[in-house]
Amino acid sequence: GNEEEAAYAYNDAIREAGLEGVRKVNPIVDGKLALKPPLRDPTAAQQSKYWGVTWARKQSKQWRATYNDANTVKRHIGYFDEQEAAALAVNKAIIDA
Repeated sequence: GNEEEAAYAYNDAIREAGLEGVRKVNPIVDGKLALKPPLRDPTAAQQSKYWGVTWARKQSKQWRATYNDANTVKRHIGYFDEQEAAALAVNKAIIDA
């Protein structure tokens, strides 16, 4: 899948897990997907476009996938070479939770 498919899948996973309104989702503006706003420099290669995906530069130099469960406990999923794979892993973990 591509970035847009992963973002829609994340949104669906949040809804299916009953966490809509509790967890952040990728916003849809005028019927189109709006990517997560960058926190700092939008050109930085280490910033993910997806909720739940961060760059683990010190630990593994890979994309780290995490999410907060319904009790706001941070759950670590794993490290991935591609941020899209990390985003899909977050989606799956939320659905399976």
